[in-house]
Amino acid sequence: MRFTFIMEVDGGTYVSQVDAADEVEATLAWCEKFPAEKIKGLRKKTLAESVRKELKEYGLAPLDGLDGVWCASPRYKKRLALMNVVRCG
Repeated sequence: MRFTFIMEVDGGTYVSQVDAADEVEATLAWCEKFPAEKIKGLRKKTLAESVRKELKEYGLAPLDGLDGVWCASPRYKKRLALMNVVRCG
């Protein structure tokens, strides 16, 4: 299945897609693909650790009334990111 990720962080919006069996596997794969170098002070490892921690503690939150759409709000370096995950097929 294909999943679209929309990440809002530090005033920017970043959109990318990955293929995976489910939303959790897709999220972990997305961490490796996210272009962290485009964001000043963000390291891919730091973001990946934050997303993994968020998944372990809270999972992805399904959006009420929607099928195949989730969100998460990973924190890193005292900053908050908003991540939306959409199953595309």
